[in-house]
Amino acid sequence: MTDAGLARPKRANGGHPLSARSSAGPFAGSAAATPLAILLVLVLASCEGGIGSYFTYEGRMDRASPPDTVEELKAAIAEYGAEVDEVVEKRRKVGVYQRMLANRYLQEGLYGPSYEAALEGLLSFPQDVHLHYALAVSASWLAELAALEQGEASARRMELLAVSERAWRRMLELEPRSTRALYGLAVLLDFELGRPDEALPLVDQLLSIETKNIDALFLRARLRYQVGDAEGAANDYEQIVRSSAREDRKTQAAENLRAIEESLYGTDGRP
Repeated sequence: MTDAGLARPKRANGGHPLSARSSAGPFAGSAAATPLAILLVLVLASCEGGIGSYFTYEGRMDRASPPDTVEELKAAIAEYGAEVDEVVEKRRKVGVYQRMLANRYLQEGLYGPSYEAALEGLLSFPQDVHLHYALAVSASWLAELAALEQGEASARRMELLAVSERAWRRMLELEPRSTRALYGLAVLLDFELGRPDEALPLVDQLLSIETKNIDALFLRARLRYQVGDAEGAANDYEQIVRSSAREDRKTQAAENLRAIEESLYGTDGRP
């Protein structure tokens, strides 16, 4: 009796068989393989290493096929673990080098190279505050160049200012009490982006950490005046006059204080 599983299919609607070979042909017999299967075996066997290489650890590694048994994984770790460690260490050293390079460029005022080195370093150390600092400062300076080349409202300038803002904010996420990040972001928001109302709380936070920071007092006085708090600005200028050790800063603060008092009370000053 013919095995139904090995019967040759016929074409639909009474057509001729799929194979026109006679029963006496080379592929005849109930257990014979099809020509396609034979061809596949021949092709695989002709490959380097033979078909058996698909079923061995060495063969799969040669063909970029990952190990999939516990034994093979252990063998792979033993063989390649040291090499992987070496690659990781080299990548770490590249990241450290980029961090050092970005900050050195920044110290030298080379803002373009500093910007690029900071971006490259962040690929290795995305949580490094020093790299975010270099990126924020460099982007701000490059935004000034973009303003000279393309105008204040240019897309490139706004893009760079946005990079700087994100870098400052990321730095604050990593170090919430970083006074240089608080000050840098406040300056950016006020002088470059015209958002003094957002900058003022940052300076308040800074002065809660460093109560006698003269730069921060000058900036807060300016911000307070801009948002309509002239009295608060006058108080900050008075504190600078009392506490600053530099005569030029005392003089500047006194002049600003006098201008505010005249605007509030007239030429006679405070009542």
